Amino acid sequence: MDELGIDREVLLQTFLAEAEETFVHMEQALVALEARPNDDQLLHGLFRDAHTLKGSAGLVAFDAVRDLAHDLEEVLERLRKRTLVVSDGLVTLLLRSVDVLRDAVADASAGSAAPSDAV
Repeated sequence: MDELGIDREVLLQTFLAEAEETFVHMEQALVALEARPNDDQLLHGLFRDAHTLKGSAGLVAFDAVRDLAHDLEEVLERLRKRTLVVSDGLVTLLLRSVDVLRDAVADASAGSAAPSDAV
């Protein structure tokens, strides 16, 4: 426990479980977005997922994950504002981004502070 009474291990385990749930949700939403590219609800949900992941990664000091989630959040914001158009290629890239985020979380939880080559 730290000086605030926060058990770092419990915080980390909670983050890891929630991150995996977020990744699964993002993958499902991205597949659905491919079929419904103008679905604002899907776009807003994806943006919220990236935003939440970014904030949570910051809480556990996973800086590479935080930065990557921020980059993803920026792309999703462009989709929400319709300055970027959903395409099959973009959805594929976004799905790959979720894979890279998942790997970055695994690397960070194993103690690696440096981002992987995939990042």
